[in-house]
Amino acid sequence: MKKKKIIYLDTPIEPSGGGQLSLLYLLKNLDKSKYDFVVFVPYKCSFLDILKNKGIKFEIVNLQKLFFKIKDLRPDLIHSNSPTTKYSFYGA
Repeated sequence: MKKKKIIYLDTPIEPSGGGQLSLLYLLKNLDKSKYDFVVFVPYKCSFLDILKNKGIKFEIVNLQKLFFKIKDLRPDLIHSNSPTTKYSFYGA
């Protein structure tokens, strides 16, 4: 069975808050044999250190390149982990 591709969009706060911790919990427990996923954030932040330490793939993708990056990856699902922001709006 082919793995489903998921992109998680997040605009982290400093320091990381409840939304980021919930996302981290979800990603740590996601079945990696069924899903291939990556977290996109628009800027460098301390949340990236947490993701890196947990071995979770991430990319810094600025707002201007978000649409094209999503188009290139052709995910099965886009999960916006942020409140209504330009980043989540462009991702939709």
